[in-house]
Amino acid sequence: MKTLNYGCQANVATVLPFDAPAVSFYMAREHPANSKYLTRYAKRLRAKPTMPERIVWSRIRRHALGTHFVRQSPIGTSIVDFLAPDLRLVLEVDEESHREGGEQDAKRQAAIEALDYFVVRITNDDVPLRPAETFVWFREIVTWRAREVGATLAPRVRKTRS
Repeated sequence: MKTLNYGCQANVATVLPFDAPAVSFYMAREHPANSKYLTRYAKRLRAKPTMPERIVWSRIRRHALGTHFVRQSPIGTSIVDFLAPDLRLVLEVDEESHREGGEQDAKRQAAIEALDYFVVRITNDDVPLRPAETFVWFREIVTWRAREVGATLAPRVRKTRS
């Protein structure tokens, strides 16, 4: 597990929701090439984000941190909350269910990191209670990761109508 200086730990991403049918979960888990199941769940998750996910998305969308993010994206057999594909960076906003699943999360972490992604996890409580600090931390993580992979950060400039 990679630990950062900001008091948070870089961990793994979420997987399928617990209300997912067992057959589809089995198919997605055992057959990662069968990504249509993961894509369906990702689409469902995008339709019903949690409040902390909405807050994070409002702050990181449209190149706000200098890179493109997508939300609820399948990676391997997991669905991650936010993904910066150019940086191979995953931002996870964890719910209560992930705080107790240490063994399962460790397996997911190994699977995600084996695909050469860097995963950062933050709790649901940190987003609404300390939003300014959270997003400063996200910006520093994105800047650090861009240096690591040799990417250039460029915020999108809005065109004005004349």
